[in-house]
Amino acid sequence: MCLIVAYDGSDFAGYQVQPGERTVQRELERAAASMTGHPVRVRASGRTDAGVHALGQVVAFDSARDIHAHGFMLGLNRVLPPDIRIQRAARCAAGYTPRHESLAKTYRYLIQLGEAQNPLLRLRAYHLARWATLDLAAMRAAAAHMIGTHDFRAFRQADDARENSVRTLHAIEITEQFTGDPTLFAIEVRGTAFMKNMVRIL
Repeated sequence: MCLIVAYDGSDFAGYQVQPGERTVQRELERAAASMTGHPVRVRASGRTDAGVHALGQVVAFDSARDIHAHGFMLGLNRVLPPDIRIQRAARCAAGYTPRHESLAKTYRYLIQLGEAQNPLLRLRAYHLARWATLDLAAMRAAAAHMIGTHDFRAFRQADDARENSVRTLHAIEITEQFTGDPTLFAIEVRGTAFMKNMVRIL
């Protein structure tokens, strides 16, 4: 079964299962096992770090039970905690691994300018005081140097020990007045794959 998942990452230690931590993968596997009647291992298109939200993460798992895709979506949403929801579900081949089929991933960071922080954005946007300014021309010029295939070894967390640090960035877009809000800026980074905390460091 292939699922499109959305979640609020505020109270999660990230996507991947970690001992003693609340993670998205653990909650998905618990919910899927309650429907299938057997242990389930959920495979994802990628991992997210602690506090990161998702709008459309692709995951898949195998099931011995013949349940219609829409039934899985409804059933999982009944037993999942309210900060995770299945957006869509579809049948897929056994063993399907979304990570192998992923063409790109997009991260979006929001920045809010203003003297007073919008409380509805406090877990969604980084707040800069009213006196702060963003040099968007300089930001866009710097971003242009990152586009393409480069060795991003200097832009990863120190404990990321992967030998291959070459990654491809397709685009970095900086949007003013995001969703029509004059105080809100969005920085979107799209690439094939990222290293640990790479986008945050960028």
